[in-house]
Amino acid sequence: MKKLMLSVVVGLQFLAPAIASADSAIPLPNSYESVLQKNMDSPISMVYSADMAYRSGDYPKALKWNLAAAKQMFKPAIENTKFMIQKNMGVAENRSEVVDFLTYYGTPIGDSLGDMFAQLYLADYYSGHNCVWQEFSAETRNLEERCLGVDEQLEPMSEDQAIKAHYWFKKASEQGNQRAMYTMGMMDVLGLGVGRNIPKGMADLKQVADSGHAPSAFILAQIHNTGYWVPQDPEAAFPYLKMAANAQLAQAQLVLAQNYLTMRGVDAETQKEGVLQAIHWFTKVTNSLLASDEEIAQAHFHLGEIYSEQRDYLDALEATLHYEKSISAFDKTPNKWSLKALMDIAQYSVEADDLTAALNSYLRIETLMTELPTEEQKEFDSALRQAATIYARGTLGMEPDQFKYSEYMKKYHALRASEVINNQAKDELFGFNAYAF
Repeated sequence: MKKLMLSVVVGLQFLAPAIASADSAIPLPNSYESVLQKNMDSPISMVYSADMAYRSGDYPKALKWNLAAAKQMFKPAIENTKFMIQKNMGVAENRSEVVDFLTYYGTPIGDSLGDMFAQLYLADYYSGHNCVWQEFSAETRNLEERCLGVDEQLEPMSEDQAIKAHYWFKKASEQGNQRAMYTMGMMDVLGLGVGRNIPKGMADLKQVADSGHAPSAFILAQIHNTGYWVPQDPEAAFPYLKMAANAQLAQAQLVLAQNYLTMRGVDAETQKEGVLQAIHWFTKVTNSLLASDEEIAQAHFHLGEIYSEQRDYLDALEATLHYEKSISAFDKTPNKWSLKALMDIAQYSVEADDLTAALNSYLRIETLMTELPTEEQKEFDSALRQAATIYARGTLGMEPDQFKYSEYMKKYHALRASEVINNQAKDELFGFNAYAF
């Protein structure tokens, strides 16, 4: 009997897997896939689909499902959507839905000031920044310049609606964001998206400048210094210029040095003291690691002028040294200051009655200035006229040449008659872009 029972148990053990296998082969009345398909309007199902797409690397599809679930105020989907937008994952492909999502969360409601990230993102989008959809990160956004060069055949990646941009920058600035405050100040001063409002724009820029932002201080200084829509007031410009110059901003150091040189609104009591301060600030630019090649060329040019023209500082060797350094900068970056230095050297040759050396300088200027924009080339039209004059007179080892004289006078008049197209960007002021903080 015991042997029989044992045989039955063993037999059942062998039979159990077969029974289980047979049962599992029969599908359930409702599979998960069928239930999921019938309930895709459920935010849980949407997040599931988003997660599956995300894991497979299909970020556009993942963001699409998260956005759909977020519309139902499903908190996990909202968090996922914000995460993907911040990481720029699948954003460009869902641009319209992303704008709607950000608009909802960026709009102040009741006591809420709105989501600042959404406000800044929308502000950049409506300002016309094409790369807002391509590289939006805290590390690069504040440093990048306006995005240009997008293929015109493609659909625009952003909208140029300055009124909306100003609105969103204003909302972000109300939460204390410095970049938004700077841009809003610039937009008010330039009249972008709003009527030009210099006092309001300057008030915003002052607040940003007081926090240590050198470009804002420099822009304020130049508004006063040049009389940009306000009475010209170098004395009001001085503290802002000094602030920006001390912050190692080369543009400010150059302007401050020029103001010392001309005694415009500065704290120097004598001309000699002013020139000494000018030398100090120009020299700081030449030694600055932050200054551009063109700014260094400009500083050397002005130092050359000081040592060749200022009575208390006359030094021909020092002047020549700075002029040559300014000229050599042209090889790195074509710029007008290098050619101004070359023009001065040519003039000194004329005064020394060394017309051969002067002609060589003028001909060199003719060759180099073709690398400059037309509006800057026109500043050196006199080099062509001077060359023509030397050809007409002749010089040691060179007979007068009426053909060359006529040729260079024609070049001179052609350059003077050439039209200049104003390429000044509407969103730039004193070399700074309203949207690049």
